[in-house]
Amino acid sequence: MTGVTGSGVLSLAWSVAKLGWIADPLCIMVFGVIAVVVHIFFVIAIDLLIHIHNNIYFFFL
Repeated sequence: MTGVTGSGVLSLAWSVAKLGWIADPLCIMVFGVIAVVVHIFFVIAIDLLIHIHNNIYFFFL
């Protein structure tokens, strides 16, 4: 797992260099927005599951 993560992080600088000055900040902002939206969806899903099961600790059982 560490090798896969390490190669992804090391190739990030190369991919940023290939995108250029305009596309790189735009891609970083788009991926940031996608990450925030996915986080919000996960929070909503967990909140719905807690309300459906009426047990706040069911994730830990």
